[in-house]
Amino acid sequence: MEKNFDKTVLNIRPHHLLCTVLYTGNGYSAEFVKNMDMVTDQLKKGALLKIATFPDIICTHCPNRTGDGCCLLDTESQKDMKIGSLDSAVVNEFNIELNSKIYDSGELFNYIKENITPEFFDLCCGSCRWKKAGLCSFEDYMKRIDDFI
Repeated sequence: MEKNFDKTVLNIRPHHLLCTVLYTGNGYSAEFVKNMDMVTDQLKKGALLKIATFPDIICTHCPNRTGDGCCLLDTESQKDMKIGSLDSAVVNEFNIELNSKIYDSGELFNYIKENITPEFFDLCCGSCRWKKAGLCSFEDYMKRIDDFI
């Protein structure tokens, strides 16, 4: 199926390459859900992506974002779920170039699909509140990723 690309380049944090595929309409707030619906719809249609190490389009409506643009989940009190560590793990696992290369979202999601392992998924997502709530699994990721390719 041919994708209908929007020429806008979306900045996406590396770990959101996992989150967006598993998103099912749940979120922190109505504003967050509305924004996440828009982002995942764009990704499913096909988008150009720049993988960013700074707050992205999803972070703009996240209640964990602080006034200075940092993430509360990166604080010392959240040792099990440091967002910067998750981003680094995704970048290293999939050899992603940060803040420069423009990716075709479908090609990038296809590459991830071909290379992700259950062990890596559990390493990244094991301490996430959404996985703990039963909303995410490796099996679900593999079923849903085709919607993004």
